Amino acid sequence: MKSDRPVYEHSQIAWSIVGFVPVCLIGFWLATRGIPATAPAVMLYAGATVLLLTPLLFGWLSIRIDHERLRWAFGVGLIRFSVPLREIESIEPTKTSFFTGKGIRFTRRGWLYNVSGSAVILIRRSNGRSFLLGTDEPERLAAALERSRVRR
Repeated sequence: MKSDRPVYEHSQIAWSIVGFVPVCLIGFWLATRGIPATAPAVMLYAGATVLLLTPLLFGWLSIRIDHERLRWAFGVGLIRFSVPLREIESIEPTKTSFFTGKGIRFTRRGWLYNVSGSAVILIRRSNGRSFLLGTDEPERLAAALERSRVRR
């Protein structure tokens, strides 16, 4: 019987996005400093609320490997993905360029899922598609994926 315990689990924080939190708090503070419910105060509340949601949705990237799947999720987990380990054909630690950017986007090497830095794992699937998964510990993630693929 296989354990429910993950083979690998790690979260990478997007400090550039988490840095929005103090800006949001200042926005809320300014909006409540005796300003009546005028258009500028409403705009401050709305802007601060949007900025507060960004770190909750994209403030970190969590990666987990269990005995059947590679799973990754952004922030609190509303945006999440997974791939069965049996579909992974190859794993290659690599880097992205500055121009590739961060977040979720399509690149010439497949979909990119990243919150910080340029280190990624290029994962090729048995269906011919590939994707890039950002991490601040590419060697450890690649080794865990290789070990998990061998076990399946």
